[in-house]
Amino acid sequence: MFLLLLLVSTLAWAEPDRPSPDIVTIGVVADNEPYVFFEGRRPTGFSIDVLRLVGEQSNVVFDFRAGSWPEIFSAFQRGDLDAIDGISWRPDRAESILFTDPYHVRGISMMADSARSLPVVNEVADLNALRVGVVEDIFYISELEDAGIEPVTYDSIPSLVRALAYGWIDVAVGPELTLTYTANRGSLRFLSIIGNLPLTQFEGEDFRIGVRTDNPVLSKRLQDGLQAIPRRQINDLLARWQDFGGALARVDSGTTLSASQQQYLDSLGPIRVGFMEDYAPFSFTEGGRVLGLSVDVMDRPEREQYTRFSRPYYAIPNVIFTRDPDLDYNTLTDLREYRVGLGVGIFYENAVRETLDAGQITTYDAQEPMYRALARGDVDVVIGALHTGNFWIHQLGMSGARIAGELILPDAAGEDLRFGVRPSLAPLADILSQTMERLTPTEQRVIETRWLGASSRPSTNTTPTWSDTERAWLAQHGQDVRFCVD
Repeated sequence: MFLLLLLVSTLAWAEPDRPSPDIVTIGVVADNEPYVFFEGRRPTGFSIDVLRLVGEQSNVVFDFRAGSWPEIFSAFQRGDLDAIDGISWRPDRAESILFTDPYHVRGISMMADSARSLPVVNEVADLNALRVGVVEDIFYISELEDAGIEPVTYDSIPSLVRALAYGWIDVAVGPELTLTYTANRGSLRFLSIIGNLPLTQFEGEDFRIGVRTDNPVLSKRLQDGLQAIPRRQINDLLARWQDFGGALARVDSGTTLSASQQQYLDSLGPIRVGFMEDYAPFSFTEGGRVLGLSVDVMDRPEREQYTRFSRPYYAIPNVIFTRDPDLDYNTLTDLREYRVGLGVGIFYENAVRETLDAGQITTYDAQEPMYRALARGDVDVVIGALHTGNFWIHQLGMSGARIAGELILPDAAGEDLRFGVRPSLAPLADILSQTMERLTPTEQRVIETRWLGASSRPSTNTTPTWSDTERAWLAQHGQDVRFCVD
């Protein structure tokens, strides 16, 4: 009993209870997505996540006080706030403020439409031939003007990104994280960062936590807390907000692999996965990277001879795309008077050939030329995956395209997406299925929304009737009407 009590008392002395956290009021800039913004009364964003980590390491609880930068900076200087977030070091500020190390440097980047070819920008003057957009009153606008550029100004980052997406400007200049976050949230995946703006007078904005010089103890406490956070963890937060709008798949601690499964994975080493490179938005290559929702693996009976499958994680309907306003599809026999395009080797090719004449069918080994053929009128119908067709119709700016119906075959209602492994790796299929079950419905929606967006539906609109004046105007403008929607 004596030894036990001695051991317990020794442990208690070695690991004393952590004191209750102190409350620290901190000013944050409101409506500064994705750094700081509010969902109802709850603050959220990249900076909020970092501050909460600092609080955990420093044993403080931040009481967030939001406002515009002038409001929170004035309150901080008056002593109404203990600390201020997102402040950059300046020599004049250092006389009255103690700064932590920067936890983020907001670079000034250029964003453009990835489908457009732009000249290489080595210096600001290289932008002279382009339409450049910025947020009004931004601090580096003077350097652009000094280089002879007349930037187009917008009242916010969302307005700036929309202008780029709709072609009103060639390049949008702004903070990389905010530009990327805004584009991804708007499903404007074709917009991408093309590099940093090569400014000479200004550099990026360094995000730090500031404390007045009369409170060095708090400053050191927050600095130590920030230093205790692994840099990788902050980078993960940055990627989370940049790519997923804050949503991040987390491992469910209630679902774990068995010891034998973990041992099996350890014995495999790196697992190589193959993706189709021309199956947007599910899998495709862009700029040397493989992107998209997933790899397409269909569970056909003959594949069981050489493949083992995970459970399906997404089902894609196959539909009939056409520009013919009169086609109403119910079965393949409805296509006997039409020229039909489909992917070579697609699982429903035999069913189509059994119903239609060979002269009606054109097969394509890639998606883009197939949908270009529909746009040119080389084929009347394309049979394809719903989201892939929507992607290419949008990408090609195809007008008049509609969905005439869904392809439903007795043994294949659609394409079920799965992971496939060799029979010798059969346990891996079960492990992948078990891992996918950890995704919550919210996380699944985040992934699907990011790549798929809204689905098209068959058109029910009747063809409009134009007056003679309207027809003449349309003919004068080549049937091309451009409009902007906010």
